[in-house]
Amino acid sequence: MTPLTPREVEVLAAYAELGDWQAVATRLGIGCQTTKSHANAAYGKLGVDGAIGALRAMRWLTPPTDGELAVVIAEQARADALLRLQAIEAEIAGLVDQLTAPGSDAPASDRAGSSRTSDIAATPAPSLRRVV
Repeated sequence: MTPLTPREVEVLAAYAELGDWQAVATRLGIGCQTTKSHANAAYGKLGVDGAIGALRAMRWLTPPTDGELAVVIAEQARADALLRLQAIEAEIAGLVDQLTAPGSDAPASDRAGSSRTSDIAATPAPSLRRVV
């Protein structure tokens, strides 16, 4: 693979930040068509069809900094935790549905709407008399 020129990298990096070719041209002090020419040359060298493919390819060509890596790891950990939380919430909702469904096999004391405290209160207390 032919390496990208510094100007091609600069153009693609500016596009990644700004997302608009005219803004890139203005920032770099070149014409919009020149900006696109640099980008097209980079696409050919990277073997991609457009800016998104070029930016993805460039991410693989340059190793991430420690800060970028930390952000990626933190985002992945957050996403994993969110998925686990959603799975737990779905499981709890399913259990609640099972317990509250008419004709549920669960004991009456386990169904929503029944009062465990009244069940406990109805149970006679054991005798506390001391046997001598």
